[in-house]
Amino acid sequence: MRLSDRAILLFTLAAMTLIGIGCGDSPTEPRGMTITPGPGDVYTRPTPTPTPAPASASLEGHFVGSPVIIPGITVVVREGSISRSAVTDANGFFRMDGLMPGAANVTYSSPAFGGFDGSLPVVLHQGMNDIDIPTL
Repeated sequence: MRLSDRAILLFTLAAMTLIGIGCGDSPTEPRGMTITPGPGDVYTRPTPTPTPAPASASLEGHFVGSPVIIPGITVVVREGSISRSAVTDANGFFRMDGLMPGAANVTYSSPAFGGFDGSLPVVLHQGMNDIDIPTL
């Protein structure tokens, strides 16, 4: 009795399934087999999809309205229980990076130059945010 090509194929697939070939956990190495690269063989792994970086915001500001530039103003940004601080440079500018977008509160104080302080709510958007803070 002669088996047809289709019957031989079905028999071979059934036998492979019974002994564990072709139904492994790995898409490249079926259970019971090890793939050994030969000369000239090139194997690649799928490139993992990068995890997107969390959104971040930056805040850059300047104290304006005073005829005198006031360096050394301490600026604090509070985002919930997290706070970041910076001190203005010689020109009254400050910058903070790595903030989270969303609602925050900016407080500022300067014990020097007559001691002024204040606060204002801000909404930080992803990317750079500019703010001008009025002084006396």
